[in-house]
Amino acid sequence: MKTVFSILTTAALSATVWATGPDALAADAEVGSYWFVPTLDSYDEVRTKDNEIYRGAITEERAGEYVELLTVGGALTVREEDVAEIRRGVPVTYDRKNRELARFLAIVPGVGQHYNGDHIKGFIVEGLCGLSAVMILAAQDMHPQDSERLAWSGIAIGFFVYVWSWFDASMTASKKNKERLTEAYLRATEMRPVEIPDT
Repeated sequence: MKTVFSILTTAALSATVWATGPDALAADAEVGSYWFVPTLDSYDEVRTKDNEIYRGAITEERAGEYVELLTVGGALTVREEDVAEIRRGVPVTYDRKNRELARFLAIVPGVGQHYNGDHIKGFIVEGLCGLSAVMILAAQDMHPQDSERLAWSGIAIGFFVYVWSWFDASMTASKKNKERLTEAYLRATEMRPVEIPDT
């Protein structure tokens, strides 16, 4: 029964992480006797006397008996006599984008998108802003009635693209951070031992 419960709990955790990202675990969640980590920015680590490391969230620990870890790959039980070291709250490392920097760079249209790695989006933003500028300049050499319509159209396009690119740079940086944190956590807590070379 306990094995079935562990499998169901692991499946629920995996589905939650993949579907909604790290914010899904923003608050402590209790399922039976299992406590999940509040965020995905850290994990627990159990090192055995055979120099193997298992990573995940410690869900149960009984002195003198065993330590149980829950990972996205499944539940793992390590006997207390085989445990050499337990580390809690090990930080997850990943390439983090600075949301404030992305917002600041977006003052120049397209630069914030390039910072986030969205180069195609950045070129589109720059192209639309260039088109806006051309429309405004071209309006100066046209008949007053036509020039006013063209100039306002250019201003509207430029203003919309500028505001959108500013918000997009910030939101995309946050989205990429969530995706990278989730991927880093899943890699770190994969259900497999990590071999430590003998020194």
